[in-house]
Amino acid sequence: MLRRRYQQVLVACLLALPFAACAGAECLSGSGHCDGNVAWACNGGGDKGPLKWETTTCGAGTTCENGVCFADPPVACKADRVGTWGCDPSNTYPGQCLAAGYWAWALDRKCATSSGFTCQSGKVVQDGTEVWMAACVLNSTCPPTSSTPLCHNDIVTACTPLGMEGWVRDCAAEGKVCGNGTCTSRN
Repeated sequence: MLRRRYQQVLVACLLALPFAACAGAECLSGSGHCDGNVAWACNGGGDKGPLKWETTTCGAGTTCENGVCFADPPVACKADRVGTWGCDPSNTYPGQCLAAGYWAWALDRKCATSSGFTCQSGKVVQDGTEVWMAACVLNSTCPPTSSTPLCHNDIVTACTPLGMEGWVRDCAAEGKVCGNGTCTSRN
C-alpha cells in the first residue's frame, strides 16, 4: 500500500517538476534526482518525521547529479568506495564518496598548499577496523601514536593516523603565533 502511494506521489511530482510543486511530498529513502540545477533529495525519517522531498538549488561552481550538488567538475567514485574518504585530483581538498556516485569535496576544508599542506589519503586502522581517511598533511612523517602538537610556521599540527603531520589550527588567522604546539598572543 505504501509503495503504491509512493508511486502515485512520485508520478504526480514528476509531472509537476517544472513547477517545483512537490517539495515536502512523501518519498522513499535514498531517492534523489535533478531538475536542472535543483537537487531533489529524500530526507527525514526516524526522529525527523516522515521522509519528504527537499530541494536545494545548486550554486555557481556546482553541478547537480543524482539529487546532490557536487563541486565542478563532478568526479565519479566506485560503489566499493561509498562512505570512504579520499582527495580531489589536485590533492587540495579531502572528500567523501557518496551513494550518489560522486566525490563530495569538503570545500570548507581546503588544504593550505601555500604553507606546504596537501591532501593525502590511505587506509588506516581505527577502533580495530580498516577505514579510508583523508587529511591535509605536510610531507613529514611522524609516529601515528604521537599526540604532541607541533608548530609549522604559525600553524599547529599533530600526527595523523596516516603517519604524517596534519593541519589542526591556523594561529595567524586568529592574529596569534604558534609556539610549543599552541596558539599564543603576539607580544
